[in-house]
Amino acid sequence: MEDRLVKIPTGDWMEWRDLYKTDWPRHEVSYNLIQNYIDWLEQGAELKEFTALSLNGEWAKDGTYIDRHEMFIYTLDGRLESLRRALLLLDWTRSYLINMGLYRSLLMDIYQLFNLDILFDMHTYIYYLPHEDASKLEVDVPDGFKFGPLKPDDAIFINDEWPHKYPGSELFIERLITRNLNLALFDGDGNLMAWCMRVQNGAMAMLGVAQTRRGYGSMMALGFARKLGELGLNVYASVIHTNEPSRKMFDKLCPTAARIATQAVALADIGHKVSIDTIANAGAIVAVPIRRVGTDLGQHLGLPTVVAPAPRSRPRTELRFVSTHQSQVDAWECLD
Repeated sequence: MEDRLVKIPTGDWMEWRDLYKTDWPRHEVSYNLIQNYIDWLEQGAELKEFTALSLNGEWAKDGTYIDRHEMFIYTLDGRLESLRRALLLLDWTRSYLINMGLYRSLLMDIYQLFNLDILFDMHTYIYYLPHEDASKLEVDVPDGFKFGPLKPDDAIFINDEWPHKYPGSELFIERLITRNLNLALFDGDGNLMAWCMRVQNGAMAMLGVAQTRRGYGSMMALGFARKLGELGLNVYASVIHTNEPSRKMFDKLCPTAARIATQAVALADIGHKVSIDTIANAGAIVAVPIRRVGTDLGQHLGLPTVVAPAPRSRPRTELRFVSTHQSQVDAWECLD
């Protein structure tokens, strides 16, 4: 029988999700991604932005899947054979930005096979904070300020303030506010001062402030990390290695953090889709094959997110942040 990509039925998603409980939290980003879409289904979402494909419908065999829209990929097959066969079935004439996860070597082989040229190679740093530690974070806010949830209407202001907005980004932000965990910082008059959200794969993202250099970014990062920790959720995200101000800010916020060096790879021209994936205990990678000509390169590649495996010598507490979505990558600027 010839190999083919088969859609994973929504009725199987809980069983599919539970495959990634193995060796927890090594596969928790993949677990969280699927749980996110299960939650969205239960909220009545149509999920046009998520199509999970398996090789020959055998997702239960080794947990191999490809998300054709956001291009998350993952497998529990240590030999990567199922994932390799699945990737060969993709239509490589289309535009993709792929989250490599832990599969840089495999993706490089695929790229070479389809003659995709490397456009850049960039490092990022990943931070990971267990929920037990995140729940104990201390957050000081000015008198009269308070944390609270975002409202869907806030998407207009957040999108206007976001330097990486694109056609449709306001709807994307509104969808995150409506469907996912979020937190905002308000001043004494109820004005929105800072915000942060949890994106599809469970990462902290979309951190923003209404006024810079006031310390609101630090307050927001700590406040949201603590909220996630209090809910029993581990905290993870990333920062591009050249963003030294943000790295210094997060190192200050979490001085016990050990940096995991990572690697970003983008390939040939420009595509539509960007996301992040897989932070395992040993490190992770996200890469970006790009196939579309004529798009503003800076708009899409100014803030790449990609990660490469980096072994750790001993367990450390880690914390760092990245934000992505369907057509853009957003890394945190220095907001203090």
